[in-house]
Amino acid sequence: MKLLSDGVKRLLAVGDDLEAIQRVYQEKLSQMGLAHFLYAEAPCAIPSINHGAVPFFLSCPETLQESYLDAVSLTGDPVVLELPNRVAPFTVAEAVGIHVPAEKRGRVLNRLDKAGLGNGLVVPLNARQGRHCSSTVFAAKRGREGTAVLAEATHRVHVLTTYFHQRVRQ
Repeated sequence: MKLLSDGVKRLLAVGDDLEAIQRVYQEKLSQMGLAHFLYAEAPCAIPSINHGAVPFFLSCPETLQESYLDAVSLTGDPVVLELPNRVAPFTVAEAVGIHVPAEKRGRVLNRLDKAGLGNGLVVPLNARQGRHCSSTVFAAKRGREGTAVLAEATHRVHVLTTYFHQRVRQ
């Protein structure tokens, strides 16, 4: 609990420097056993709506982003497809299970796992005018250990990410 309250306090106290906000968020995620995160706005289904882009943060090597895009290129991004349906955190594997056809599911999950992206937790965030934002955090460990890290950290990540999102929006 101390880790979470300290993280929230630091996010609220840090100035308006986006890099400083990102550093605090990344530091607290790391202390929870999470290695990387992606914060972005999903494409809008209504092209005429444009209220300005949300800052895009990626705290992992570009090769991991490419690996993720390669894995989901078989079907389309299941996270983006699931975002409109959720308000509570969900795993990348859950989204794959829902939106990837059964015959491709194993291949997509295997590619994600090989890239170190198999244990991802997606936190849906409020956006404006029909848009969907999220932060996806990835466990530093793979397999069952990574799954356990995500399960343990889910509620803390949810709260911390909400404050991170608020600070970015400010």
